[in-house]
Amino acid sequence: MTAITVFNGLFCDSDPVVENVLEITGYRLVTDQEIIAAAARLSGLSERRLARALSCGDTAPDDRSGRERAIAWLRLAVAERLAGEQDIVLWGYAALLPPVGIDNILRVCLVSGMPERLAKAVRERKISERKARELIQSDDRARADWTIAVTDRNDHWATPLYDMVIPVGATGIRGSARFIVEQLASGAVQDTDEARERLDDFLLASRVRTTLFGLGYDLVATARQRAVRLSFVDHDKTLRTATRQLAEFVAALDGVRYVEIGVGSRYDQVDVYDRVQQPEPMVNRRSHMPRYITLKPSASDPAGEHSEDIELAACIQSTLQRKGYDVSVHACDGVVSLIVNNHKKMLEAVGRSIADLVSILEGVKSVEVGIGKGYHQVAACLQARRRISRSLMANDSRGEALFLSDRLRSHNDIGFFAVYDVKAASEEFDNAEPGVIVLDMPDMDDAPVLQRFKQAHPGTEVLILAGRESERGREACLNLGAFAFLRKPVNSAVLNHTIRAASEKHRSCPTP
Repeated sequence: MTAITVFNGLFCDSDPVVENVLEITGYRLVTDQEIIAAAARLSGLSERRLARALSCGDTAPDDRSGRERAIAWLRLAVAERLAGEQDIVLWGYAALLPPVGIDNILRVCLVSGMPERLAKAVRERKISERKARELIQSDDRARADWTIAVTDRNDHWATPLYDMVIPVGATGIRGSARFIVEQLASGAVQDTDEARERLDDFLLASRVRTTLFGLGYDLVATARQRAVRLSFVDHDKTLRTATRQLAEFVAALDGVRYVEIGVGSRYDQVDVYDRVQQPEPMVNRRSHMPRYITLKPSASDPAGEHSEDIELAACIQSTLQRKGYDVSVHACDGVVSLIVNNHKKMLEAVGRSIADLVSILEGVKSVEVGIGKGYHQVAACLQARRRISRSLMANDSRGEALFLSDRLRSHNDIGFFAVYDVKAASEEFDNAEPGVIVLDMPDMDDAPVLQRFKQAHPGTEVLILAGRESERGREACLNLGAFAFLRKPVNSAVLNHTIRAASEKHRSCPTP
């Protein structure tokens, strides 16, 4: 399996670039709408709700959990698509959902400078430059908010997220598409056992997180070699979940008529935070949850005597201590008050119960539970990240530089080759002298182009990329001097191997 993911800015000519890439490679396009439909089938959530998770940036705190749940199902839909289908181009917001580091995915970002984007918007939408700028900035904010929601970056054009950041305005539409295919063929994007293992880990982590959401837990899940790492990401949300579960557990015990629960003066939410670097002291780290959460049990028993209340409180406290909680318990006429005294023990107890649930899931080898770096200050961190993102977007010179990741630069060792579109070959061939060219020839009626090129450049090796219906032209192309004839969708490993072989032949044979 090899995939290309494409994220882009508005008015950056991404549509024709993606169309050209699909035409050259024969890959199948997978859009956000297709991922949304798949996530709806998996989760039972409506497509409208899932689509809102993509576009709704500044989500209210009460809605944030719902958005995170929707994102978890979208991520699972992407993981299943990547694991189950070969040779696809994943284009849209969903392109940021696979984690960085899966080597059979080529991650592409298509950008342009602000002047070029403004000119395109004014020309296509027939609007003023001021309106065009507002439209672009609004879209950039939505994309940046999405990037913050699903990655550890504040900038939706941040180079660590991609293998390639291509300034389409400077490179051109066809040039950008060819450049993507050239990098696909360079050898860095390979369907290796290690890449498949990383993809399987992504799929496992996605399944674990959606399973936990179904059980009422919101934890981030990652996996490496089937070892699952779970991270609590929001102190207030974790406290509400833990106290609600405690209340439900106690409410089901004999003799309990009513339960109230809160945190005591000894409760300390900082005791597990000393291992994580703290940001600038701009955050109020007090919990914003109500002081008490109350819950009525499903059944009630008649109130007992005072001695029975003492016995009931002691029994409950003993039971909770055996589960690992440091909780003070008081009872009066069957009304039970629970005071959580120790944050760390509460977190450890909840973590153990979650680890027990996850460890029995198929494919999980081991489970580790910890906390995320923004655990105590989610809202304030989110605001700070958005401020940083807005300041980055204010730079109008962004989108003018080409970027290639280290893995692409380190694997580009197969000689000088180029990818050409046969439709533009007549005007471009005269200015290029690569040792090897890859010629996209979907129609065998274009074979005379190959003949003319080989006559003018007999020392250059030519690889033909042809559609399935063009198999009849294999012998004709080889007779005209083509080095190889490959059918679409093109396999990146086969293409890389063929280019290497052609490069070796070019180097070993003197030019006539």
